Amino acid sequence: MTAPLVRGRTTGRGPGGPARPAPGVAVEWVGPLFRQFSGVRGDIAGFAGCAVRGRVGEPLRLSAAAEFDDAFGPPVAGSFLADAVHGFFANGGETCWVVRVAKNTATATAVAPGIAFAAHSPGAWANHLRIELRPSGGDRFTLTLTAPDGRREVWRSLTAKTLPERFDPRAESPAGRSQSTMSVLVEAKIVDGTITAFDTELLGGLDGETTADDLVQAAIFSEIEEIGLVAVPDLVKPSFDHDVIASAQVLLAAACEERHDRTALLNHPDPAALADDVIAWREQFTTAFAAIYWPWLRTAGLGTIPPCGHVAGVISRSDQAAGPHKPPANEPVLGVVGVSVPVDDERHGQVNDAEVNAIRVVPGRGIRVSGARTTSRATQWRYLNVRRLFTHVQRTLAGRAAWLVFEPDNEAMRDNLERVTRQYLDELWRDGALDGRTEEEAYSVRIGDEFDGRLIVEIGLQPPWPAEFVVARIDVPVIAEGGGRADDR
Repeated sequence: MTAPLVRGRTTGRGPGGPARPAPGVAVEWVGPLFRQFSGVRGDIAGFAGCAVRGRVGEPLRLSAAAEFDDAFGPPVAGSFLADAVHGFFANGGETCWVVRVAKNTATATAVAPGIAFAAHSPGAWANHLRIELRPSGGDRFTLTLTAPDGRREVWRSLTAKTLPERFDPRAESPAGRSQSTMSVLVEAKIVDGTITAFDTELLGGLDGETTADDLVQAAIFSEIEEIGLVAVPDLVKPSFDHDVIASAQVLLAAACEERHDRTALLNHPDPAALADDVIAWREQFTTAFAAIYWPWLRTAGLGTIPPCGHVAGVISRSDQAAGPHKPPANEPVLGVVGVSVPVDDERHGQVNDAEVNAIRVVPGRGIRVSGARTTSRATQWRYLNVRRLFTHVQRTLAGRAAWLVFEPDNEAMRDNLERVTRQYLDELWRDGALDGRTEEEAYSVRIGDEFDGRLIVEIGLQPPWPAEFVVARIDVPVIAEGGGRADDR
């Protein structure tokens, strides 16, 4: 994760410490460029895809890449989910939700003397997971579990009464389990009969299959309100037809627009797609709740991966450093070594005009996200930071004003509603999230008339527009032969 943006000022003296021994210019770092941004977070991402293990259809909240590995296992051949989640955290993402998507799966099981076992989650990962029980005196026994991937658990001094404490099938997701207190490999329950020594294996686990529609439905995360970014890296699996992928991405973008509270991060399904290809692909989308990034990224192993996970991390990092009002562009992409297709100025200009966000190698500055546009055709929603700022305001005000519901509709309540709204918008303006030299230029608030039992608050915002094109004109005097300045420059 990169350091937050800071504001510097030049000074003739060093910032503290011993005096400088010689004349010169020192840079003194005086603190964050922006104050801590207030309001509901929008940097939390949601990922849907294929995994080796993990409960199917049950989203898991993660705060580190290692947690993903523990819960979902190593990368799956032909899947990009692990790369995307690791890329998210490598680029500064702090929190994400991940859901494993599959159907027609089967869970590996085994029935031993007195105990029935089942793998903690479906899939072939648990086939041949070995379970050994050895008596240890009286009614106590030791249970040893050895998974095919090398993970091992040893549970000593168990009894028929204490076994459920370690292997209760009603336990919640792996995030709530610790290997010191509960098994992360299997679930078990006592059955009729006497518990005796045994050595057995789990069998019957199946990974199942995944369709594009399944991925989209899971990626909506309908029950999770805090998600602000959605990425489905496995929508571009080589096994999916391009028409199927296109339909699925359109559905995902439409679902984000319907919810009005999150952004879909999309990309062309072909890592070798050229500028004309991605421009044609972008024509399918007309929403401010989606953004397309191109080209794919190259990893240290020289493989190619879709950029959505890394971009989600970049956006999250930008939000934490400044806020959603800052365009998440001109930002470095970490954890990769290149892009799948070279992007020069001409190609960059082509895709930028088509509302496609380029990722390019900038000499001396690394690999950078070089665009911040949505797929909307409406001028006011062209930029990703503008759309996300309005979404942020919408979600935050809904939370701050929730206490007013069912309050008596009188002058005092309306005054309170206007005060809460103005107070928050003033915070945004002072944090630099709104343009305008004065409050009046930055925002407006008007309490409207009741309509059908609803009280309407109309707000106007002046969002900051990105400086996409910056032209520096340098005027250099031409010295004439006689030593004077020439008239033309």
